[in-house]
Amino acid sequence: MSTTETIPAPHPDPRAVWDASDCALVLIDYQENVLDLIFEQDRRVIELNALSLAKTALAFDIPVVLSTVGVEMKVDGPTIPSLKAALPDVTEIDRSSMNAWDDAAFVQAVKATGRKRLVMAGIVTSTCLAFPAVDAIANGFEVMFVEDAVGDRFKHLHDTAVLRMVQAGAIPNSALSIISEWFRDWKSTRADFARELYVPYLEQIAALKRDPEFHRPRGLKFPWLHKVAKRPLPALRSAGSVRVLDPTFAATARSHKWPAGRRSGTRRSRLRIRWSSNIRS
Repeated sequence: MSTTETIPAPHPDPRAVWDASDCALVLIDYQENVLDLIFEQDRRVIELNALSLAKTALAFDIPVVLSTVGVEMKVDGPTIPSLKAALPDVTEIDRSSMNAWDDAAFVQAVKATGRKRLVMAGIVTSTCLAFPAVDAIANGFEVMFVEDAVGDRFKHLHDTAVLRMVQAGAIPNSALSIISEWFRDWKSTRADFARELYVPYLEQIAALKRDPEFHRPRGLKFPWLHKVAKRPLPALRSAGSVRVLDPTFAATARSHKWPAGRRSGTRRSRLRIRWSSNIRS
């Protein structure tokens, strides 16, 4: 046996667990019209987790970068009110690019934090989060993304984006886990805020999980998307409970059994899917 051993290259920071003093929080495109593009994940859970991250970052003196897309172009609104209220002194960086890393002001704001470890969350996962996450890694930053604070049109798009980011070297985490990671010690000065956050958070997340809410998928009916595309809304034809362009899909849509609530004993276990009987153009 050789006496020479191969020693792994050291981690750039020997602490594999991320401390609040190492991190910046980056929140991208938490806007109503973007949130409306998420159908198969509960938007309320995503909002709660993003809001909890923002409140914790503020309490722990973690710098926050907040970005929007299309506001100046008048095709989208600002950051959702709950998140903006939690970050009253954080200026939104508006962009026209889907990839925030293509925007010089955004990149400058990230670099200005002085932190090399970025905790990132953005909607939708496959573009607004994945693009800047992989670019940040390529530019020498470490990236952790908060999987339960993000979402996409369909779950498979979200899942594929998660795989892409992990393959690029990003670290997946959850909102509650990273908040715990940021303080870690119940005797620390940060623990008081964590106690205040944990109890209502756990109550709220439990209530949302007991009564989940999803939305019926739909195509490009959003006027703001068509403004960007500079083309008129397509003429849609009714196909039973959905409106479609493809006649082949129309027959499938009529026969499809959409999810419904189940009864268990005398108690109704509700899966509330707030979608209209017809999608209006």
